[in-house]
Amino acid sequence: MQNIALENNLSETSFARKINDQNYELKWFSPVNEVQFCGYGTLATSFIIFRNQPEIETVVFHVAHLGEIFI
Repeated sequence: MQNIALENNLSETSFARKINDQNYELKWFSPVNEVQFCGYGTLATSFIIFRNQPEIETVVFHVAHLGEIFI
């Protein structure tokens, strides 16, 4: 993930791993290191999930050091 973020060369890159239809593990990386939180990345990731799965109403992101984020 770190190498992909470095290649993207953006301020942050979000990575989501699907656990089930509504639950995802979420991580963020800058080109240099893992980031503790990225609000824009979280919203952008949820936008993609909702666009691809219009039947769901809530997405839960599981973040190791934060817990759950409900969108």
